[in-house]
Amino acid sequence: MHRAFSDCHDNPVYLTEACWFDHILVEHPEMDNEEESVRLTLRDPDCRTRNPAFPNREIFYRVCRLRLVPDAIMKVVVAFETTELGFSRGTLITAFPATSIRQGEDLLWKRNS
Repeated sequence: MHRAFSDCHDNPVYLTEACWFDHILVEHPEMDNEEESVRLTLRDPDCRTRNPAFPNREIFYRVCRLRLVPDAIMKVVVAFETTELGFSRGTLITAFPATSIRQGEDLLWKRNS
């Protein structure tokens, strides 16, 4: 396991080394040294959505300033499962700076402006 985070509901979210090094940093090199931005997005998102095609996943968005992308909307996708004891736990699928919230995602929650 590479890192463990908590989301805004205190659910554990796990980020594997393979996901970080073999997927995120390969596909999104601007994410190098941005694990703290991922943590903040999970812990204190501006909004959360769900793609109807993946009902077990939540998408966390947060406006933030990345080192290489100053005006970013961080997008973090997490697949959740329920444990035998009834707790939710997540596995981070991807994280990258987006230009906007993807059209067609269902809004779960949005911070009041």
